Amino acid sequence: MEKLTKTQMQYLLSWIREKKEKRSFYHLAIINSVSKSTVQRTMNVLVSRGFLNKHYDLTDEGKRYVDWYLPRHRSLVGWLCLHDIDSRLADSTAHAWLAVTEDPVIDMMLKNCLICSICKKISDGEAKKENLDVDLSEYLPEGEYDIEVEFVKDSRNALEPSMADGAFEKPARLIISKGNSVIEMKRLRMVQFSKIKGNLVSGMLKAMEYSVEGKKRLAEVDGNYVRIKASHIHWSCSKNELELEGELRVFATCTAGVIHMPKSPAIMRIRFSHNPEVPIGVKIPFA
Repeated sequence: MEKLTKTQMQYLLSWIREKKEKRSFYHLAIINSVSKSTVQRTMNVLVSRGFLNKHYDLTDEGKRYVDWYLPRHRSLVGWLCLHDIDSRLADSTAHAWLAVTEDPVIDMMLKNCLICSICKKISDGEAKKENLDVDLSEYLPEGEYDIEVEFVKDSRNALEPSMADGAFEKPARLIISKGNSVIEMKRLRMVQFSKIKGNLVSGMLKAMEYSVEGKKRLAEVDGNYVRIKASHIHWSCSKNELELEGELRVFATCTAGVIHMPKSPAIMRIRFSHNPEVPIGVKIPFA
């Protein structure tokens, strides 16, 4: 994706934020403290590059770029302001970073901004972790993020894998969408020995139940995918490491039937980490 410069993007955003009947090169020049001819040259460059049409309206390419750009700019500005950077300087710095920084680096910064921003909101108590009530879309741009998910038995031996751990493709995905972020897992066919008859049976996850504030919930099963609202996860954050963790007690059933694979509880654990040894990549929309 070919990027715009900091100045080009500032002019473009100033332009599209104005009502069409009030748009003028003269007004844009005043806002940005430059000459009218400078603004006109820049706008014509945006036309020649396909971001604006001959009427200086956004093209489809321009809309895609703005949709990609704005949530990332907002997240970077929010993170900088949270670290006591003046809002105007934060705005300008975010524009500069997005203009000259490679996408993988921006993605890494945004992922760390999410966790770091949450950590900053936690009080400075002695506890190593705090439970969080958080909307992840407030900190992270819309898109899809790889996350580590595992299922362990709901017992004293919480390190022992649950049968459900083999029911999904790894890694899972965290899909950030304003007000409707979800954990998405792709179903796999499991092959196990029946606990009752001992013969080999196979099946896929059929349903998954869990409880939120005492209310029974059902995970969404749509074709090969199972989705759980991110807001239903019990999130916690480490004060010592940039790591976000989630946990949920679930009950899973299998298409092989309750006789062969009875419903049993498991603990679903999620890890979203900055650790470079854990390959968590961001899939950028419209890239």
